[in-house]
Amino acid sequence: MGPGGDPFGHQEEVPHFDKQGHTRTHQRQDRRRWQRDRRALGDDDIEFEPQTSMAGHFFIVSGILVATILAPLVYIQVMRLGSGSKERD
Repeated sequence: MGPGGDPFGHQEEVPHFDKQGHTRTHQRQDRRRWQRDRRALGDDDIEFEPQTSMAGHFFIVSGILVATILAPLVYIQVMRLGSGSKERD
């Protein structure tokens, strides 16, 4: 620790340190941080819905991947069924 950094040396006897003011400041900062985490602001300080959780992102990405894989398979099956009925006629 640096000079004056001994946690047991002064025991709240530092004349230039305002412990109550310091505690109030940090309580306000904690309150602001908690409020900021509860709301989401855009670049222009307009509030919008908070972001989804990690599980929400997982399901969104999974849905996109499933749709990307299934869409060509469904298209191929539809084309096979359509071309098979035309050849029989």
